[in-house]
Amino acid sequence: MHYYSFNVADYRKDTSHLNLLEHGIYRSLLDSYFLNEFALCSDDDHLMRKHCVRTDIEQKAYKNVINDFFKEVDGFYFNDGAEKVLSKLFEKSAKARAAAEKRWAKAGVIHKGNDAIAGISNEESMQTHIECMHDESEFNADGMLPINPSPNNLKSVSPSALADGSAKQANKKTPIPYKNIKELWNKYAPNLKGCKELTPKRKNAIKKLWNYKSDDNNHPYRDGDFYRRWFAFCNNDLWYQGNDPQQADNNWKADLEFCLKIDNIIKKMEG
Repeated sequence: MHYYSFNVADYRKDTSHLNLLEHGIYRSLLDSYFLNEFALCSDDDHLMRKHCVRTDIEQKAYKNVINDFFKEVDGFYFNDGAEKVLSKLFEKSAKARAAAEKRWAKAGVIHKGNDAIAGISNEESMQTHIECMHDESEFNADGMLPINPSPNNLKSVSPSALADGSAKQANKKTPIPYKNIKELWNKYAPNLKGCKELTPKRKNAIKKLWNYKSDDNNHPYRDGDFYRRWFAFCNNDLWYQGNDPQQADNNWKADLEFCLKIDNIIKKMEG
């Protein structure tokens, strides 16, 4: 997210006790929060380096800000105000997407299943769907994926909750948006290995996860919000970055295929 609304009155009411240095650090942390659309990694050394917190005075100011405005949950710093803004954004995005899909369905743009649309292949059909979403959804940067509405309350988001809300996804066949999942990976996981080409191996990894069925016979990973959150989570994980002190090979970094393996996802979700 490159833009978000800022309520000056609310901010001043909550931060009247901060000095100028603390204001600067807090605003810098909030910018990162909204830019990534996700909570901040709670590794203080990593976070301070990313935000140029160097001197003892700056580190003390940083700690004051963290203690006053953030709550640590499962290795991430969550901010109540930022979560409220993101929740409203995702809710509006979901409503806009649902309304647009109804309009397109009436116009014959979208068909269920794998039937071709007026002689157009599934892949081309999905691209048409994508282009419409880019044109008509003001806030839906990731609207290219057929996703469920986002949760209204993100305060308790954790690895075990990344796929919540998608378990009741309809058991229908839909075109697999390979290109768009690749784009989400490159957008939300910049600290990990990039994906320039959709090789057969990568397409196979995407296809396996997309078609994975849970115990209740649903497809929990046909949810665009899941990919956004999961890739952002992977991006902030020290082990996946190759920065964990316990790793034998510090040159290793997680790639798209690794993060799409169902065993790795479930392992993180179950803690």
